[in-house]
Amino acid sequence: MRDDSDAQEQERLCFLESCGLSPEELTTINLVEEPNLEWRHLSRADAILIGGAGTHSATVVYPFSAALEAVVERVVAEEKPMFASCFGHHFLVRALGGEVVTDHHRGEVGTFDVQLTDEGLEDPLFAAFPSQFPVQLGHHDIVLAIPPGMEELAYSDKSRYQMLRLADKPIYSSQFHSEMSESHLRVRLEMYRDSYLAAETSEEELSLPLRPSPWADKLLRRFFDLFV
Repeated sequence: MRDDSDAQEQERLCFLESCGLSPEELTTINLVEEPNLEWRHLSRADAILIGGAGTHSATVVYPFSAALEAVVERVVAEEKPMFASCFGHHFLVRALGGEVVTDHHRGEVGTFDVQLTDEGLEDPLFAAFPSQFPVQLGHHDIVLAIPPGMEELAYSDKSRYQMLRLADKPIYSSQFHSEMSESHLRVRLEMYRDSYLAAETSEEELSLPLRPSPWADKLLRRFFDLFV
């Protein structure tokens, strides 16, 4: 969901590197340019990734929203592996009946620590992970309530629902950018510093130092190893 071609290409690079895929293994659909998404476009995929969205908010209805919601419902029904991050996290929650709001006071832009819940500590995705680790974040939408059947896997000081799983299905979502390393986030922040971030983020927040996130950087490869 990108209006900016540079951000779209950078996001694709982030997913290629974090998933350990070759370029021909990753098909990208930008719903801003191709809003009429249908299941036939995705039916042969081994897994589906829903990424970020720049200026788009999961609290707003767009030309692509109904089509994406229908696909999400089909993914859940067929239990196809899916990992949604940032906008994808918020959209998944809303599509399944949860509540999401825009709250700039509780937004997180930069590197923050998340803590695993008891369910997170037991989830195979986090096997051998420490109970607390840093992640890369850039959001102003917040999950207030999760749908029935979703499990809380991780939280932060500012936001309760940092990572979720649809119970016993290979369907995960993270509010943090599971596809972004520290260096990737640094590039993305520069892309949006004078546009989206200028209007929504304080200088104090933007000046916070970024930190490496080695554990979070492993999540998508682990997801592929376990479920794909």
